[in-house]
This record gives sequence, structure tokens and C-alpha cells, in this order.
Amino acid sequence: MSSFGPNSHAIGAWSRGSFHDTNQEDSFNMTSVTDNGTGDATWTIANDFSNTNYAFACGRGRAVSNGSTSKAGGMVQADNQAAPAAGTCRFRGLDADAGERDFDIATVMFVGDIT
Repeated sequence: MSSFGPNSHAIGAWSRGSFHDTNQEDSFNMTSVTDNGTGDATWTIANDFSNTNYAFACGRGRAVSNGSTSKAGGMVQADNQAAPAAGTCRFRGLDADAGERDFDIATVMFVGDIT
């Protein structure tokens, strides 16, 4: 049994933050977000997963209170050039035209076995 409880397949890590600000608004089992450039960020997990076969889900939102605008649509996806590691996963923010986008709200969660 891990320190996270009896279910080793519970959500092992999650974060809510943004692509352009490396401060996480709230998180569990996450240490940092690295801004790699527009629409490109890496989330670092505090207690690594036992392998790279964990599952993840990601989402996005765009606040307009700061004067920014956003096209409808868009998504956050795992970076297809950088395979997930046991302790990090790189994500890309893409707008409706597949252009890189720094979303004001980015959420990620990971499910798998923690080491």
C-alpha cells in the first residue's frame, strides 16, 4: 500500500495552472511547471510513477478578464515529440487553427502506480 491510500490506481497527481505562468494555482503531488515557450510546458511530478504507462487527462480554459481574447475551440495535448517520463510530462496548447497557444487555465491529472 502506498502513502496515497489503498488504491494504487487513484489520481496520483494533478495541477491547475497556466502555460504562461509557472505558478500552479493548486496541485497535488506536483513540484513545478516549466514554460518551454508559447503553448509548450512541462509538468513535473513530485513522487514519480513506477513507469511511463500511466494515464493522463488534460484540459484548458481561457479567461478574458485580462483583456485577452481566444478563438473558439483549441485543446491541450501531450507533446508528440517528447515521450512522457515517470516524473514529467510535456504538453502543448493548440488553438482552433492548431497554432500554439498559452492558455490562461491548464489542467492536468495523472493516474497510475506511484513508486
